[in-house]
Amino acid sequence: TGDYNGIGFALPANEASFVYKQIVGGGRVRRGYLGIYLQPVRAEFARVYGLPEAKGAIVRDVADQQGPAAKAGIQTNDIITGFNGQTVANAQDLINKVAATGVGETIELTYLRETNNKLEERKASVSVGERPANRPSLGDEERERGPEEQNRRKSSVEGTSGGATERPTLGLKVSELTPQLAAERKVSGTRGLLVTNVEPGGLASEAGLDEGAIIQRVNRISVNTIADFQSVVGALKPNDAVVMHVVEPDNGRVLRRIVQFTFQ
Repeated sequence: TGDYNGIGFALPANEASFVYKQIVGGGRVRRGYLGIYLQPVRAEFARVYGLPEAKGAIVRDVADQQGPAAKAGIQTNDIITGFNGQTVANAQDLINKVAATGVGETIELTYLRETNNKLEERKASVSVGERPANRPSLGDEERERGPEEQNRRKSSVEGTSGGATERPTLGLKVSELTPQLAAERKVSGTRGLLVTNVEPGGLASEAGLDEGAIIQRVNRISVNTIADFQSVVGALKPNDAVVMHVVEPDNGRVLRRIVQFTFQ
């Protein structure tokens, strides 16, 4: 319409300065890079892992095994809580801090690692790399979705609980991941339970869990058999936090992520 009243665009001064200096000095902008995918620590994760508050960035996967984070010893499921002495509020906060760091600079990451069911605080010195030009930030909170699974096995168990009293249900079915199924989905050697059905509008669906995903842990407990799964799910009470570690086959790759929601 040619009328732009009420529309404004803002860029932080420090970001403008960072970009300006790089363009003047080198003709292009270079962004910092760690080579990891991140997810935010939400309230459910904090409750399950006994964290004092829902802050930090979970390493859901190490995407670049030759990247800066991997070389510094950062692993999948580490929880990054500090960057050069500053608190990491969430995944996006860490992404911003890394992107604004000069390539080649050494930074210190503070992180938590689960060892023998306890979280240990560790530190790592990381030499920040340069983000590849042909890919987005490896710290993207958006998960990649694989193709929709079409085949469903008849032998399955519902991730629900029956009984006379009303209680929440997960709204999904799982079956044990046999060696044959693992080979068919190109995830040989992977352990866990295959999600064979997700009820539309149910808790699992709303949390973003898809058919074909493989659940490996629920609330810090490994689930390799139907009995394992029933034991964990059967113990859940309304308003309990649920944290699932899952992997998802995607065109020959295995994508890892964490599903966080409340049992209600």
